[in-house]
Amino acid sequence: MPETADHPRIEGLLMAGKDDLMTHGLIQGCAVVLAAGMLTAAGCGERSPKGKTDVTAPAWLLTSMPKDARTVLELKPEAQEGETVAIRGRIGGRKHPMAAGSGLVLIVDASVPSCADDPEDNCPTPWDYCCERPELMTAATATVVLVDASDTPIEAELTSLGFSPLDEIIAVGVVGPRPSSEVLVIRARGIHRIGR
Repeated sequence: MPETADHPRIEGLLMAGKDDLMTHGLIQGCAVVLAAGMLTAAGCGERSPKGKTDVTAPAWLLTSMPKDARTVLELKPEAQEGETVAIRGRIGGRKHPMAAGSGLVLIVDASVPSCADDPEDNCPTPWDYCCERPELMTAATATVVLVDASDTPIEAELTSLGFSPLDEIIAVGVVGPRPSSEVLVIRARGIHRIGR
């Protein structure tokens, strides 16, 4: 954080009397904006040699590919509540498969073709799989909820980290309650995006 001694003009304005501050209100306002800008720049992280700001990735973002991941269609029929698993699928299944700010994402088995896989299809939202049979989508879809170490859902904006519908991911976590064979929720502590 810069000291005012390094900036004599700002120090002079800050040390001025009450009447002088009223006179120099506009200048003071500019000085405050300038100082705030310098503080903001100083707090934005270290600069890399290329001039880019270093951003720390969230702990749940896995950089290496988890081993032994199973597809949704492989895992869903036999997954047991409380079992630790790695599940692989494509983000999709609805028009908005990633809930804003909640760390909840729907995935679909990668073997299920989306409209994007058909060059003749001009569907504006190919990740919603609207052309597929409902019974296939029920069997091939799972829900991933990012949780912290205490199993509390976390707020995460996947889109701000570059995740997009139809990205293929692997989620590592614990199988949540299974009220029926149609429901598969993975309470994930980590997600790896394949191919990035």
